[in-house]
Amino acid sequence: MKKIVSIAFCMLLLSSVFLMVGTAMAFEEGYTQIEYFALEEIVVDGAWTTTTEWSAGEVRSMNTPQTALFVYLMDSSGAYSPSILVEFADSTEDAGDIIQVCINGGVDATTPTTEDYKIEIQGRTTKKVYQGTGSAWADATTADAVQALATVTTSAHDPANHVVAEIKIDKGTLAPTWGAMPPPEGLRIAAYDASTDTWVEWPPESSADNPSTWGLIDGYSMEAYPEVLSISVMLVLSTAVVLVSLRYFRKPPKL
Repeated sequence: MKKIVSIAFCMLLLSSVFLMVGTAMAFEEGYTQIEYFALEEIVVDGAWTTTTEWSAGEVRSMNTPQTALFVYLMDSSGAYSPSILVEFADSTEDAGDIIQVCINGGVDATTPTTEDYKIEIQGRTTKKVYQGTGSAWADATTADAVQALATVTTSAHDPANHVVAEIKIDKGTLAPTWGAMPPPEGLRIAAYDASTDTWVEWPPESSADNPSTWGLIDGYSMEAYPEVLSISVMLVLSTAVVLVSLRYFRKPPKL
């Protein structure tokens, strides 16, 4: 009897694995993200509060390094509250500008389901949080679970003025049905410049209205990104900021 139960359990476990793989296949192939733990508490103020605040994460380019980038981190305290940094080479301050983060519970769907969330910073200071309805987006009732702010300032990634946006999510409150669960989950990061009517996004050409085009958060690490050289050390060097800027932004384009 015990042997039969064990076999049944193994079959169930394998089925779960296959379901997870099937879910992963619904996302844009080749665009995956690991959650790395922050080295310190992230303060959502639309700027690098310290020179090491975002140094633990992997820097991901959006379209081209000169246009935009983002960093995705887990809360340093161990709570399942991810934070996202988005930097966009746009120095204008238009009411129609948007920084957007879409995240979901790994559901295989081509329209926003109730486990999908869209977070926006509109015109730098207005936070909007939407939840999928099954066919579209509606205002989320758990919007207080998200902190979000953007400013036009400089950063360790670029010494020229540009958009720096910070978003922090209490996923256990935002989405109680899946917020405390580990990956896999879907992720889309995007930025819109109203002055040029231009979007940049990760994955490229993805749509907020179609979760199957989003990237995939496929795991997490208890440590910092392995290729990260501590920015606190880098800034000791007089040319460090210039070197990092050349790598990720070079000369910010006129948008």
